[in-house]
Amino acid sequence: MTKPSSYSIMSIVIYLIYLMSK
Repeated sequence: MTKPSSYSIMSIVIYLIYLMSK
């Protein structure tokens, strides 16, 4: 776990998918 960059990207992608689902 050097940088949580991938985690941030995943969170953003999931958030975008959630908004699209609405």
